[in-house]
Amino acid sequence: MDYIILDLHWPIFFVIFSITSILFIYFTNKVNKTITAEYLLLRICFIFYVLLIIKFAILPVWIFFNADILKSLHIPLSNFIQHIPFNTISSTIESGTWTIQILGNIILFVPVPIFIELTKDYTFNLKELLILGFKLTICLEFAQGLIILLTRYPSKVVDIDDIILNVAGIVAAYSLLRILSKVKVYQRLKQTSSQTQWH
Repeated sequence: MDYIILDLHWPIFFVIFSITSILFIYFTNKVNKTITAEYLLLRICFIFYVLLIIKFAILPVWIFFNADILKSLHIPLSNFIQHIPFNTISSTIESGTWTIQILGNIILFVPVPIFIELTKDYTFNLKELLILGFKLTICLEFAQGLIILLTRYPSKVVDIDDIILNVAGIVAAYSLLRILSKVKVYQRLKQTSSQTQWH
């Protein structure tokens, strides 16, 4: 075997999600019997979201055991790092593949501030959201770069446009949160999912 591909296929994805969710519910209820259904549901949704991030933003990862095969591929540096702003954005628009690339990166981190507001009963301002979005996207690009460095194969590309789109998504999340804050269902969910008494 010259190489392997590490990926989170859907059957494995749902097995991991189910096991993780069951363990979370079990240990949470064991610590506190008064946990609300909303509290559990939101955190199970977040587990699902984190697994989606791993599946689409980190994986698949190609690992080569034969260095000669890897060298024979003659992979250019541009396949590892894309440092020109809006280069990927413009090329994906021209090729017609912009839906996944652009929209996917914009909505990637939108659930994070919503989850934090719901579970911590906290309200973000725009500056805090921008800082949060920048930290999240830098961490993600660093993880992708580290994988590239260790495997010497560009399973993912460290792309400046990803950072731009991720931060743009956080700005969109700010507008969405301001709208949701006026919705009574969201307000009630925010109260019930953040209030819990730990024993």
